[in-house]
Amino acid sequence: MAPELFDDDEDAEAIESILAVDIYAVAVILWQFWFKAEPWLGKGAHKVMHAVIDGKRPALGGDECPAPDLPPPPALRALIEACWNGDAARRPGVASVAKIVQVITN
Repeated sequence: MAPELFDDDEDAEAIESILAVDIYAVAVILWQFWFKAEPWLGKGAHKVMHAVIDGKRPALGGDECPAPDLPPPPALRALIEACWNGDAARRPGVASVAKIVQVITN
């Protein structure tokens, strides 16, 4: 879940970030597609919530990664990292994500 979902503030800015929540979800889905794994496997919802709030994300490389020998290509990695940015306002829009995915898959 996107970190802003854990914010108790219900002002207009929080409401406007609904699409950004979906973009965060896209990052997690892209991670799942690439690694064919479940993010945060074996961790309870409470631990995941605190990890996400603290800026932690599923590993894209290294020993904590489900496939350390198969890191995502740089363009996909950059897209995932942009989409799960901790600042909802800095995540790309839907059109940008669609365009980048199209370029990556062609």
